[in-house]
Amino acid sequence: ADAHRLLDILEQGRYKSIREIAQDTGKSRQWVYIYLEALASIEVVDLRQHIYMVISRKNVPKIGRKVQKGILGQLRNLNKVGYYRLLD
Repeated sequence: ADAHRLLDILEQGRYKSIREIAQDTGKSRQWVYIYLEALASIEVVDLRQHIYMVISRKNVPKIGRKVQKGILGQLRNLNKVGYYRLLD
């Protein structure tokens, strides 16, 4: 349920930082970071043009099964050079 609420908030805005998302969710930055990392790992959330975006909700039930540590940093680095990952 928390993951879906976070995705709803991401879909409503154009968030560039975890701090902005935390302010709007009323959660801590650490909480937002952990959820974003888990959602990015299962290809639900991506970073496009420095904005966190919901790509698909189909994998939400898989949250927590595999978490790729450091994926948010990787996405930021890709954005810096003008790239983004290709998703299925």
